[in-house]
Amino acid sequence: MKNIDCLTACLPDGAFVVQNPQNLRYLTGSDIDTGVLIVCKNTAWFITDFRYIEKAEIDLADTGINVVLQKKLSEDIGNILRQNDIHQIYVENDYQTISALAFFEKICMVRPENLLSETLSALRMIKQPEELERIRQAQKITDDAFTHILDYIQPGKTEKQIALEIEMYMRSHGAQDVSFDLIAVSGKHSALPHGVPTDKPVQPGE
Repeated sequence: MKNIDCLTACLPDGAFVVQNPQNLRYLTGSDIDTGVLIVCKNTAWFITDFRYIEKAEIDLADTGINVVLQKKLSEDIGNILRQNDIHQIYVENDYQTISALAFFEKICMVRPENLLSETLSALRMIKQPEELERIRQAQKITDDAFTHILDYIQPGKTEKQIALEIEMYMRSHGAQDVSFDLIAVSGKHSALPHGVPTDKPVQPGE
């Protein structure tokens, strides 16, 4: 995995522990967003529960990442770290909880360091050709959805109907999801920068 190779090149010792769903996807190429990825210099493990284990085995079959069925997550992580004599870990300081930090500090006997978030941020700023192509595809879907919705909007259509039509169009044309909750508001609701679509019908002239 190219992204993992780039990450491990920045690893001085120990292991990176990744849990942020966006970072998991970036590093594994899989859209499974529930799990823990542990990355060492020459080995990586992906721990996930019974709901995703079969998909993980398929998605990661040719990546060299070891797929581990989650039993009790804290014990699973601890076992991997102890069995591989890992005493230093690097966590996502912008994602990790205080309780998780306390757990890692206990099993590693050292304070987890913050190298991971800085390293991943630097890596993700440099887009690979395939990432650039996906950005172009996503932008085209967005542009096409906007063009489509201009003809759909008519007096009587509700804000919720308009938002749903936008999302249906995007998903049916290749989008996997929307980046955030869609904002489709009209009339006085237009003054709300992050307005939530309601059952209010669009009125003539709005």
